[in-house]
Amino acid sequence: MTNFKAGLTALSGAALLGGCATQPRPTAERVRGTLKQVTTAELEQVPDGSRAHRFRQQARQSYQEAAQAMAAGRNRTAALWLERAEADAALALALAREDALSAEADEIERGLADAVRGEQR
Repeated sequence: MTNFKAGLTALSGAALLGGCATQPRPTAERVRGTLKQVTTAELEQVPDGSRAHRFRQQARQSYQEAAQAMAAGRNRTAALWLERAEADAALALALAREDALSAEADEIERGLADAVRGEQR
């Protein structure tokens, strides 16, 4: 009876591991969606070396890693790289927009300071 339980436990464990090891390939829709997010982030005008620029580059690299993983049949790895590409692209876009809004706010602040100085004369 003990051998039966041990065999059943081993068989159950192998079935669970086998189920985890096989993950479907990321869908074409998912890959296109990720590529669109990366491309959108790349279209934002950002200075070289800025945080937004670095995350944009990381997003593109992660997307390329995902493509290589899919080509090699490593679907779980590909899915993880796609998630990373999406996160990096979203962060790059948010940082680019934050930088643009910050620059706009600085410009408005300077204009207000100039207007106040003009009234004080």
